[in-house]
Amino acid sequence: MRIIVTLLLCTVLHHLSLGQDLDEGKSLFTTMCTACHEAGSGRVIGPGLKGVTEKREREWLIKFVQNSTELILSGDPDAIAIFEEYNKVVMNTHDLSETQIDNIFAYIDDLNSQEKSSVQVELTSGKGIVVVDDFVKLNPVDRHTDRWMTVFVAFIMLITVFVLIYSYSVISKPR
Repeated sequence: MRIIVTLLLCTVLHHLSLGQDLDEGKSLFTTMCTACHEAGSGRVIGPGLKGVTEKREREWLIKFVQNSTELILSGDPDAIAIFEEYNKVVMNTHDLSETQIDNIFAYIDDLNSQEKSSVQVELTSGKGIVVVDDFVKLNPVDRHTDRWMTVFVAFIMLITVFVLIYSYSVISKPR
């Protein structure tokens, strides 16, 4: 039983530790990026950042955000192409940790995934048929609520395990 409880706790704690901090990502994006970038596909001074995590490797993005000039001077063809395309304007150097950059891109991806969600209603002979591309669009869940819900479910499961252990010990005692 101890093994089951330990595995359950490890699973829940691992799940909670994986998520990026979307609030920090939003705050950093708003204060450091919106002057030059849009989270969508629009162009400001620099490119829109929609889908950038699908186009580029994580390591490359981190190097570019932390110091694009260094990447351009190293001869990186992608960095040079972006530099040329955007009127040879160099992106500011940012003293951000990898975790902070991950949080920014997680926020951008989350924002764009909400935008991608769509609900289509097709009217066929007077009856509405709802096709849901993304269930979250109909039932939005805040990331923090999701985490607390996970903790709550884990707590209930833990109580259930303890009740089962107690019940087993009461039943198995000789009378």
